[in-house]
Amino acid sequence: MGCSQKLHQNEIILKYSNYIICEHNITNEFLGKKIRIMNHDHENYKLIPQNVDIYINGEKKDSFYDYEMNKKGKNKIIIGCKNKLTDINTLFASILTLQSIELTHFDTSEVINMKSLFFDASTIKHLNLSNFVTNNVTDMSLMFKDCSSLESLNLSNFNTSKVTCMRSMFDGCCSLTYLNIDNFDTGKVTTLRSMFSLCSSLKKVNVSSFNTCNCTDMKFMFYECSSLTDLDLSSFNTEKVVNMKSMFYKCSSLSNLNIKNFCFKHIDEDLKDIEKIKEYSKNNKGRVGKMFENVNDNCKIIFGN
Repeated sequence: MGCSQKLHQNEIILKYSNYIICEHNITNEFLGKKIRIMNHDHENYKLIPQNVDIYINGEKKDSFYDYEMNKKGKNKIIIGCKNKLTDINTLFASILTLQSIELTHFDTSEVINMKSLFFDASTIKHLNLSNFVTNNVTDMSLMFKDCSSLESLNLSNFNTSKVTCMRSMFDGCCSLTYLNIDNFDTGKVTTLRSMFSLCSSLKKVNVSSFNTCNCTDMKFMFYECSSLTDLDLSSFNTEKVVNMKSMFYKCSSLSNLNIKNFCFKHIDEDLKDIEKIKEYSKNNKGRVGKMFENVNDNCKIIFGN
């Protein structure tokens, strides 16, 4: 298998069954500068040479190091994967010119690590990952962190049954207004720290199906989710959680918060009513410090039976 078809202008057709098409918009700001196409290996900035071919505007590249952008406007980059990948950690991280990406034919069926996959891809507005096969993935931490322009995200077919880490998964996605993760299986997840932190435009997220029986860390989970109005966490099991610091910090629009079944016994046995919990949180810098700080004063908090 290979790329034997004739190139026409800026287009190439890959014969590989597994490929990615990226479109970069190069403005004067980036013209003539070197852009890092891949950030998979932090030491030498290359992907997996024996498995991958890359074409930039129809020209095959032999290395995966930085390249210089001399064509203003849209630049098409096609990455062909000869074999299935298991680790796509930071694959599209920090590519500041990434405008659109087509992943319809990208085979993720053997991927285990998706950590930081789109980390700081701050110019992407829409992502449809509905074709992603995630049955074997164990790490989704920082997957969309600081995707600050992201307005829509389709994760409708994600299977997260093996995922153990979702730390900062959507951290800094400040343009997202809605997120559908109803299908998420979090039964093996041990940390949800900063999962929605700084999602300041997020108005609705349903986490009522979350199984948190193995989670130990919820610090900063909804930190500065200043547009959220309702949050139902009544299904959360927090018996193993040891850190809830600033969990709802600056959720300034919150009108209803249901933490009916939250357990604080590992912190203090006397924390059995909401007023005591709020006071303890206010005066304590420990594991529940600032938990409710700057939450809407009129927010109705349901706790206990």
